Amino acid sequence: MTAVMLEEGTATRNFQRLAEDTESIGASLNATASSERTTVSVSGSASNTEQLVDLLADTLLHRRSPTLGWSESDFSRRHSRAETLQSGCRATEESAKIFYGSTPYARVAPSADEIRAH
Repeated sequence: MTAVMLEEGTATRNFQRLAEDTESIGASLNATASSERTTVSVSGSASNTEQLVDLLADTLLHRRSPTLGWSESDFSRRHSRAETLQSGCRATEESAKIFYGSTPYARVAPSADEIRAH
């Protein structure tokens, strides 16, 4: 969910402005997460390196609260997207149990109880 939120805007750029700034230089901004790593990347022409670094820095350093400035329909749409990603995660968890058995790789994510404990 956190990786998805990184692409949804920052404290200094809302979703639309972030998309426009990225598109205006022909760049792409991506964030992914797994049980072992989180990756945030930006790609584009080397001639736009300064703007690419600015987009990446803004995304990482000025992230915003997940509900800041969202209407209820925005939140509902994003929540639905997160639920879709979570259902994929459940499938990944079940597959990991089958493929990896009792090894550490069979554990895709902490349980809800483990998260609450921290």
